Amino acid sequence: MIRCQYCSAELGEHSCFCAKCGQPTGLDSETDTLTSNDQQDGPTPHVAKRASSESSPSRSLNLSPGTILAGRYRILGILGRGGMGTVYKADDLTLGQVIALKFLPESFSRDRERVERFYAEVRTARQVSHPNVCRVYDVSELDGHHFLTMEYVDGEDLSALLGRIGQLPKAKALEVAHELCAGLAAAHAKKVIHRDLKPANVMIDGRGHARITDFGLAVGIGESSNGEVAGTPAYMAPELFDGKQASVQSDLYALGLILYELHTGKLPWVARSVPEWGRRHAEEEPRAPSTFVSDMDTNVERMILRCLDKNPSSRPRSAMQVAAALPGSNPLAAAIAAGETPPPEMVAAAGEEGSLSAGKAWGLLTAVAAGLVLVVFLAQHSMLANLLPPGKPPEVLSEEARQVAAKIGYADAPADSAYWFDLDPGYYRYSSQIAAPQRYQDIGSEFPYPQQFWYRQSPYPLRTSYPYKVTDSDPAPLFSGEWRMGMDSAGRLNYFAAIAPQESGALRSGPALDWQPLFAAADLNQREAHEVEANSLPDVPADKNFAWEAAAHGKTLKIQGASFRNKIVFFRVVAPWARPARVPPSQADFLSRFGFAFFVAVVFALLAICFLFARKNVKQGRGDRRGAIRVASVIFVILFLGQALTTHYTGDADWIFVWFLLLSGLALTNAVQFALLYVALEPYVRRTWPEILISWSRLLAGGWTNPLVGRDVLIGVLFGVGMLIANFTRIALPDWFPVGVDVVGWQGGQSWREAPVFFGNVASNILALMYAIGSLAVIFVVAKITRSKAAALAIAALFSVGPSLFGENIWIGVLVALAIAILWLTCMMRVGLLSICVALFVVYVMSDGLVTFDFSRWYAWRGAVELFVVLAIALYGFKVALGDNPLLGPALQD
Repeated sequence: MIRCQYCSAELGEHSCFCAKCGQPTGLDSETDTLTSNDQQDGPTPHVAKRASSESSPSRSLNLSPGTILAGRYRILGILGRGGMGTVYKADDLTLGQVIALKFLPESFSRDRERVERFYAEVRTARQVSHPNVCRVYDVSELDGHHFLTMEYVDGEDLSALLGRIGQLPKAKALEVAHELCAGLAAAHAKKVIHRDLKPANVMIDGRGHARITDFGLAVGIGESSNGEVAGTPAYMAPELFDGKQASVQSDLYALGLILYELHTGKLPWVARSVPEWGRRHAEEEPRAPSTFVSDMDTNVERMILRCLDKNPSSRPRSAMQVAAALPGSNPLAAAIAAGETPPPEMVAAAGEEGSLSAGKAWGLLTAVAAGLVLVVFLAQHSMLANLLPPGKPPEVLSEEARQVAAKIGYADAPADSAYWFDLDPGYYRYSSQIAAPQRYQDIGSEFPYPQQFWYRQSPYPLRTSYPYKVTDSDPAPLFSGEWRMGMDSAGRLNYFAAIAPQESGALRSGPALDWQPLFAAADLNQREAHEVEANSLPDVPADKNFAWEAAAHGKTLKIQGASFRNKIVFFRVVAPWARPARVPPSQADFLSRFGFAFFVAVVFALLAICFLFARKNVKQGRGDRRGAIRVASVIFVILFLGQALTTHYTGDADWIFVWFLLLSGLALTNAVQFALLYVALEPYVRRTWPEILISWSRLLAGGWTNPLVGRDVLIGVLFGVGMLIANFTRIALPDWFPVGVDVVGWQGGQSWREAPVFFGNVASNILALMYAIGSLAVIFVVAKITRSKAAALAIAALFSVGPSLFGENIWIGVLVALAIAILWLTCMMRVGLLSICVALFVVYVMSDGLVTFDFSRWYAWRGAVELFVVLAIALYGFKVALGDNPLLGPALQD
C-alpha cells in the first residue's frame, strides 16, 4: 500500500496528487504542481512552481549529526524533506538554542529566480512576529547552498496529526482554530498573504499550540499576482485557479477548509488532478459539516461555510471576524496576554455582536425623546431669545432699517449688506447685579432688549477677513455712504452710524436736522427729551455732537447724536448696561481665566507629546494610518464645506484666492491635528483599552449597519442629551431660585445669521471629533507619565470641563461641571470613542438655544432642524442596533 508522505493518506496506483492534501505524490515523474500544462482551458498563465517530482531534494550536503556549519550551527538531525528543500534540526552554538535550518535543493540554488523567491520568503516571513507563527530569523549561504534559520518547533504538522487520529476533539479543534485565526490575522496585519495555508504548513508544538509556517509563496496585500497560479490545489480558492490576485479572502477560504478538516477529519471534496480540483472548488457546494458530525456547533458551521463561499466578497472580512464567531472567542485578551498590540481588524472583529432587544432599543430611544423634550423645556427658561417676547424676523428688521435710513437721507441701493444678532458684553455684569429670579423674569421689561439685531450695508462689497463674517469692525468702516443700524429684537432702534461723503464740496448747509424719525424708530418721544452736554465722541467722523436725556419705559435714558456738515451720521440710545467700547476691557473672572489658560496649555503640550509618539508609531508600523486618513479626510471635507457656507463672499478674484488658501489650510490643519493625535494615541488604546475602540473600528471598516455601531451611536445621543440637560439646568436655575449661577444663555450668535451660515455651523460641529480625541489623548499622556489610570481620568475631567468653569456661584458651577465630566468620561471609557464623538456632536449642535416650544418665533424652524438632526442620528442608531431582532419584539411581531 502506497501512502502520501505529507498526510499518510492511501494513494491510488497512478495518482499524481494526494486526494486528501493535494500534494504531489512523486508517482508520475512528468507532473509538476500547477504548471502551465495543468491548465485545460483558456490562456496559459504564469505559474509559480512550488515543487517538482523530478527535482528530488539535494542530498549532496549529506549533513550527518554532529556536523558543524559556518562554525556556528551543529546538526542534530534531519526533520524532513520536501519539494522546497531539506530541513535540519541544529544547535546555534553562539546563542545556545535549538533552531531549524531549511536548505534549498541544489537545483534551486542554481536557479536565480528560485533563490530570489527564497530571499523574498525570508523578507516576508520576518515581518510577522506572533506566538502562533513560526519565526524566521535570517538567511545565509554556504558553499553555494542557500539556507534560512528559523524557530524550531518541537512537534508535528497538523496534516500528520489528522492523518493519524482523524478529526480533533471538539474543544481542541476550537483551540487550534482560534490560534490559526490569530496567527493569520497577525500576518494580514503586516500586509502579508500566505497563499499556501494548509495542514502541512501548520505545526502543533509540544504544548499543543498551532504555529503557521512556510511563507515561501507569500505576497504582500495588493501586490500583483495576476496570472500566477500558486498554492496547493486542495486548499486553493476558486478565483486562484483563474490566475486572479490573491487576497485576504483567498487565505480565509483555505482557513475554512482547514477548520472543516479539523472538525470532520476530511475535506469536502476529493479530486485526482489540478483541473478536477478547480472544478470542485468553483462548481460544487461543500457538504455541511453537520452531515459528518452530529454535535456540530451551528455558529462554527455557519462561519466555515461563509469562508467557503464561491464569491470572495461574501466571505468574512478578516481572520478575526472568523475568530469572533467561534465559541469561547476572546482574541483581544489573547493578543494582549501574548504581549501583542492587536491590529485594528482584530479590534473590529472582537466583542459582542451588539444587537439590542426591541425592549432595550425602544427604552433608549424613548429616553432620548424624553430628554430632548426636557432640553427644550430648559431652553425655554435659560436661553436669552426664549426669555424675551417673540421678536421680528431678520428680513423684516432689515427692511425697517432701510426705511429708517432712507428717512434721514441714506436711500441709495447698497452694493452689499449683511445682518447678525449679538449681545452687548456689558449686559452680563449689569444682569449679575439683579437678584434672581427677577433677572430672568423681568428681562422682557428691559429697554432696549438685550438681544441686538445689526444691519450693515455699503455702496462697495464688504470685503471681510477671517472668519469671513461681517461685523461692526470687519471690514472696518471706510467708504462714504456706508452705514449700520442696531435694533433690539422688537425692532426698536438703538444705534445708527454712517460715513459721510469724503469730499467737502458735496456737503452743503441745509435746514435744521430732523432727529424725529430716529427718535420715533427708537420708540422715544423727542418732545419729552431735553438736551444735555455732549461729553462723549461718536463712533464715526463728525463735526457736531448732540446729547439728550429722556424718561421712558421706566428708565432715564441718555441719547447721543452727531452730524457732519448738517447730515446725521450718528445716533445711539445708551442702554443701562452699555460701557465705553474704546477702553481697556475689564478682566474676566478667575474661573474663566484659569479654565481657558489650562485648556490652551494642555492642548499645546498634547500636540508636542503626541508628535513624538506618532513619529515612533509610524516608524514601527503600529499606527492605524488607514483609519487616521479616513477620518481626517472626513474632517477636512465637512469642515471646509461648513466654513464655505458661513462665509460672506466678495466677488474679487484675489479675495477668493486668499479665502480658499486660508480656509483649506485651516481645514487641513484640523484634519492633520486629528491624524497626529490619532496615530499617536490609537495604538496605545488598542493595546490597553481596546474595548473602547471596537465600534469605532467597525465603523471605520465600513460597518455602517453593524448592530454594535448602532447601539453605541444611540447611547452616545443619550449621553449627549444628558450633558445638555446638566448644562441647561445650570443656566436655568436663576429663573426659579434665588441663586446667581449664570447670567443668561447666549452662545455667541453664530447660528443667528443667514440660513447658509446656520447650516454651515451645524456641519462645522464635526470638530466634536477633535475634542473627543483630545480628551482621550489627555488620558493617554497622563497615564503614560503617572502610570495611573485614576490620575489620568481626574486630569481628563478637568480638561473636559475646564473651559466651562464660569459663573457667579463656584459651588454650583463645580457640581454641574463634575456631573458633565462624569457623563463625559463614563461615555468614553465604558461605551467607547464612537459614543463620545456622537455625544459631543449632539451637545455642540444644540447649545445655541434655538430650540423652542413656541413655533410662532421666526427661529423655531432652525431649532426644529437641530432636533431633527439629533433624532435622525438616534433613529439610525435605534434601527441598526436592532440587527435582525423584530422592531416590536417577538410577541407583537407574531
